[in-house]
Amino acid sequence: MMKPPPPLKPRRGRRTFVSLALLAAVLGLTVVQVGPSTLGRVAWLTSVLPQQQQWSGQPCSGVPSPPAPPRHPNTSALLAAEAAESLPQGVDDSYIAFCIIVKDEHCDIREWVLHHASIGVGKFYLFDTQSEPPMRPVLDDLVASGLVQYHYLTNDTTEIQLETPRPGRSYNWQRPVYQLCLERYGDRHKWMGFFDADEFVVMQGATARDPGSLPDLLQRFEGYSGLVLHWRFFDYGGHVLRPAGGVLASYTACNPRVSGLVKSIVQPEWVRTLQTVHTFTFRNKTYAVNTKGFRVWKPALPRGKESEEGAVLHHYISRSLADFEVKTRRRGGAGSVKTLENFIRYHRNAKGVCTVAVPLGHALAARYDLNRHVPARCLDTERRRRLALRKRKRRRRRRGH
Repeated sequence: MMKPPPPLKPRRGRRTFVSLALLAAVLGLTVVQVGPSTLGRVAWLTSVLPQQQQWSGQPCSGVPSPPAPPRHPNTSALLAAEAAESLPQGVDDSYIAFCIIVKDEHCDIREWVLHHASIGVGKFYLFDTQSEPPMRPVLDDLVASGLVQYHYLTNDTTEIQLETPRPGRSYNWQRPVYQLCLERYGDRHKWMGFFDADEFVVMQGATARDPGSLPDLLQRFEGYSGLVLHWRFFDYGGHVLRPAGGVLASYTACNPRVSGLVKSIVQPEWVRTLQTVHTFTFRNKTYAVNTKGFRVWKPALPRGKESEEGAVLHHYISRSLADFEVKTRRRGGAGSVKTLENFIRYHRNAKGVCTVAVPLGHALAARYDLNRHVPARCLDTERRRRLALRKRKRRRRRRGH
């Protein structure tokens, strides 16, 4: 019996398995073309990662994902103002707004914005931290509709003060940018949420026709300075390249337990300062709670106090291998570094199947153009690769005859 290769350890200056797998996928290599060394590592990784088991709990359901509906017509040929006519219109003094920091999130940012607009978020303050190329063209119609207010920041910006990063880490954008967002726009809104582009708020009982209302949930907690939502982690779901169906509809392999870790929606008038990028401190001895009413004093609540009542925060932390490779290059908004060990841990814990968000993703794709002006890399999906491979096989068979 062949011994498995030793565990992979990311090393500075060397490509990890993620890069090798992506390289094979992008080049369209077949199994015959991949060398024995790479095949051994693939076999080893498959053997150490457990298969997802069906989980029948709520709100995760074990029903198979329905086929995706026809996608919305391409609007790339329309001017921004014309495309904006079919979009939700932004409200400068909306009840709730979101602040978000992004880098190189061209592929999925439209789905993220439009999903949260569908549950009642009326304004998005988006801070682009040196994406290459800048993300403005992908968002032009959303900016024209007033839904997104776009800012492009660089290391030399004078609007915020970036601290020198510790060795092995990158700049921490989140703390100073969140503070800037609060100071500049906080007085316009009753509530402000602070989330990342891989975090989707999913309302309890959401359906394609009625995705739920975040403002309705927040009105129940106006007596508190903040409301936190708990993470539910999702893994890559076997996707090497990007799936064609978007984030919500494509990833269902999840951790059946919600995490104790939280992210915050706050009432800006009561905020004293950021405690972390997850939580805040408040004035006049006020405090935040989760949807079960437990008081929050740090970024993670103890076991037994987690809540998925009302809403939960789907954290698509790796998405596909292609997305994870991009994530490891750009690093996190708080300066953190993701490694192959992180990727394997996400997968090992994803023992459930959660499909509550699948119809939400299908509804968005049917209603809106989620690929307007996205770079070509975003369209290099598994479906296109399969179609291209079939065409190559047909050409080879014709030449053989």
